[in-house]
Amino acid sequence: MKKIVIALITVLLVCTMAACGTTNEKEPDQSITFVDGKLVNMNDTEYVGVFFDYTNSSGETALPCESFDVKAFQNGKELTITVFTGQKTEGAIQCDTAVQTGTTANVVWIYEKEDDSPVSVECSDGQKFEFELK
Repeated sequence: MKKIVIALITVLLVCTMAACGTTNEKEPDQSITFVDGKLVNMNDTEYVGVFFDYTNSSGETALPCESFDVKAFQNGKELTITVFTGQKTEGAIQCDTAVQTGTTANVVWIYEKEDDSPVSVECSDGQKFEFELK
């Protein structure tokens, strides 16, 4: 009986020690990396363009705008988002364009500008930054 108890304790101890070497941190399935923020011209109107590199590793096709909430502000007030579905902006796809898994794409979120003041941005993944309009 003692041998069985010692064997069970040994097995439990080995399993516990093996678990210490593993990590439960999971790589994000999707990510955005800020590239640039600037004035963009769409249909003869100036807008604020916020450009990101979006990587989709989720295992399925996804829309950047459904995966990330990107809010832009001027003078502390949220700007109105505008999407030009199907149009590229300076080579970037719109945030409502599907991206297949295993792909990184340049994506733009476009906002109606209030004035020429700096723009601050808050992303649902915790990123926050500010840029001057140029």
